[in-house]
Amino acid sequence: MSKYARVVNYRQGPNGIELVLRLGPKTTKQALESWLGEELALLQLDHAPEHIQLKPPAKAKGGNLCKLAGQWCKDKSFWKFLMAQGYTFTIDDNPATNETNAVKAIYRECGIKSRIDLDQPGNEGHADEFKRKFIRPYAEFLKV
Repeated sequence: MSKYARVVNYRQGPNGIELVLRLGPKTTKQALESWLGEELALLQLDHAPEHIQLKPPAKAKGGNLCKLAGQWCKDKSFWKFLMAQGYTFTIDDNPATNETNAVKAIYRECGIKSRIDLDQPGNEGHADEFKRKFIRPYAEFLKV
């Protein structure tokens, strides 16, 4: 147990683990720096409560465009649309093959490697391509 600091919180930061310490009211900067310079100083800290755990960074989740693309790739009318537009050349009897071909067409035409890329900040160009090549034309295709 340290007489200088107590761990209040910690998390994975971009440069390693970031610690938030609670210092005693009489702890001076000089005393803290001296203590941190001691060997094994961080092992002397009072640890945070068990409910505060270091969590891995959350995986990016897809937004509306990602979900829409996923739904459409399973839809027979979308497969027909892709064929009519020349994005795919055949529709097989196997739905899994058709879905895979639809996914590959979207990836190729939008310049992405994952549907999640359609909703990521900084990738607005990919989203615009998806809207221009798929959303608007597919809506027109369905009206016919």
